[in-house]
Amino acid sequence: MENPNAGRILVADDMRKWHYIATKNLEYWKFPKPLHAFSKKAAERIYHSESPYLIITDINFDPRYPGDPINNKGNLDGLILTRQIKKDDPSKIVIIMSSIEQGVKEIALEAGADYFIQKQNFIKEFDTIVKQWK
Repeated sequence: MENPNAGRILVADDMRKWHYIATKNLEYWKFPKPLHAFSKKAAERIYHSESPYLIITDINFDPRYPGDPINNKGNLDGLILTRQIKKDDPSKIVIIMSSIEQGVKEIALEAGADYFIQKQNFIKEFDTIVKQWK
């Protein structure tokens, strides 16, 4: 897969903590400063206006309404966003991250994600992905 270092990057998550963690890891690997979205609506707006090459997104954008991707219920905005992006442009790289531990990786990949990161292992798993591009 092509190295997305030269393109725009979008981090989409409702929690500032994950924007910070993703940004610090991107900085470590010398990626450009990412764009930030805290909702699906904002992510869609940024995606259409800035056309980022790499999108890092959570599955669920609202902790008040948790998603259940195993049973396809609740807030699954990140999966919906991923499907929309991949339908629009399959060459975009999408990394889905989640704190849900069981069975979600397969669902994320079925939605079109190129990679899945367990939030608890973000640094290690992000490093593994980036090393493939270097």
